[in-house]
Amino acid sequence: MDNIFNINFLLLVVIIVFLFNHRKKLYQSKLGNFTEKFTNKNSLDINYLDLHKNIHHKKLYTLEHDTLSIIPVLVSSFKYSMEYLLGQELTQIYRIKQEESLGLYHNIKSMNELDNSNKLYLCSETDYYDAIKNKKLNNYKFVCGLYYIHFLLFVRVESEITSWLDIAKYLNTEVYNKKNIIRIGIPTDDSNSYQDAKKLFSCLGINIKKNYTNIAFIFGNEKDLFGNLKFNIKNSIDILYLTTSEKHPYLIEYLSSYNINVLSTSSLNQDLLEMQYHGNHAFQNRIEKDKFTRIIKKKNMYEEEITDSFKLINNESEKKIIGPKFFNTKSSRVIIVAHQNLDSDYVKYLLRNIYGSIDSLRNKLNKYLLIKEKQNLLTNPLEPYEMSYCHQMAEYHKGAYEFYQEIQLISDKQGLTDNQFVEENQYF
Repeated sequence: MDNIFNINFLLLVVIIVFLFNHRKKLYQSKLGNFTEKFTNKNSLDINYLDLHKNIHHKKLYTLEHDTLSIIPVLVSSFKYSMEYLLGQELTQIYRIKQEESLGLYHNIKSMNELDNSNKLYLCSETDYYDAIKNKKLNNYKFVCGLYYIHFLLFVRVESEITSWLDIAKYLNTEVYNKKNIIRIGIPTDDSNSYQDAKKLFSCLGINIKKNYTNIAFIFGNEKDLFGNLKFNIKNSIDILYLTTSEKHPYLIEYLSSYNINVLSTSSLNQDLLEMQYHGNHAFQNRIEKDKFTRIIKKKNMYEEEITDSFKLINNESEKKIIGPKFFNTKSSRVIIVAHQNLDSDYVKYLLRNIYGSIDSLRNKLNKYLLIKEKQNLLTNPLEPYEMSYCHQMAEYHKGAYEFYQEIQLISDKQGLTDNQFVEENQYF
C-alpha cells in the first residue's frame, strides 16, 4: 500500500511540474516581455492607475479667455432695492458685474460720463424717453423692459387728505391758515421719484421747488423719509410720494408696523397727465389695494360735494361692502439700456440668458420681501412680449434688435409669413 501511494504521489508531482513549465512558456509567448508590477505604497493609492498620466490636447478640455479683458458692469440702484436684487441675480446667470448707485435717475445723469461704453444701466423708462427727447442722451440704446413701477402717494391714516385734489386746497391761504401746514416728503433728485413728482404736482399747479405758505416739501433719501413718516419729530411728514414697485424695502418695513392710505393718480386731470408724459410714455395699470394697505376709500353719497373718506377694515365681511379692492394708476417701467458701442454679441447673449431664465428670475423677484397676507407680487414682471417693447422715439441696441428678430418678436413684412406670433384672419 505504501509503495502504491508513493508511486502515485510522485506521478502527480511530475504531471504538475510538466504542466507548469508548459503553461509558463505559453504565457511568455503570448504576453511577450510584459511584466505585471503591483505596488501599494499607500492604501489610498489606486495601484492599477498611472497617477502621473498626462491628458494631451488640453485645449479640448479647457475654455481659455483673456483674464485682462474688461467685464461689462450693470449699474443698478441702492442696496436692498428690487433693482439691486435683480442685478445680483443677473451676475449668477451671465458674465457681468454689478455696481450700486444712488438711484435710477442718478444712472441717467451718469450715462454721459467718459469711458462708460462698457456699462449697462437700469433706469425708469419715462426718464429715459425724456432724456432722449431733450437731447441729453444719444449713445444709450434700449435693451429690454423688466417690471412696472407705479406713481403712488402714501398718506398718514390720521390725515384729512383723501385725494390729490385735497392737496391743491392748501394753496388757498384764506381757507387754511398758517397753522394748517401740510408737509410732503419727496426723495432727492437722484431718484426717479423726484422727476415724476415734479410732473404730477404740476398737474395741480404746484411747483415742488417753490415755497408755499401752507405746503412744505421735505427732501431726503427714502430711508429717512419713511422714518419721518413714522414719528412726530421736527421733520415729520404727512405725505410721501414714491414711484415704486410693490417691493420697496423701506415701505415693506413701514407696513409691518403701521397702516397707511394709498392714493393713485386717478384723481388728477388725465389730459394734463397725458401731456406731461407725452401721450403714451406712461402705462395704465390696475392694482389690488391690499398689496399696500388695509384702508379702503368709500364715497360719501350724502354730501353735496363728492368727497372721499376711508376707514380701517376690521373683518373680512366688511371687505365685501366697503369700496373698491382695486385702483387705477399710471406706471413706468424699469428698463435696461446699454452703450451703443458695447459688443452686440454680448448684449444678444445677455438677453438669451435672461429669456432662458425668465421663470427662475420671476420666482426670485416675487419671493423677495413677500408678505403672504398681502400677496405683494410684482405687476406682470418679465413678460416676454412686453420686455421687447420700445417706444419709437428710442432705438434698440444692435444686439437686442438681432435677438428679438431671432425669436420673431421683431419682424419685417417678408418675415411675417413664417412668424409664429402672426395669425391670418380668415374673414378679411
